[in-house]
Amino acid sequence: MRNVPGKEQLEIFAIILILMLLELMYDSLFIYGILENWD
Repeated sequence: MRNVPGKEQLEIFAIILILMLLELMYDSLFIYGILENWD
């Protein structure tokens, strides 16, 4: 059996992707809140 480092790289990539999605959601909620408060 070969030792394939693909699983670890996939986990790291998934964690980075989740963090980026959370940051994007937070930013969009922040911008939405500012736009809502402008009315």
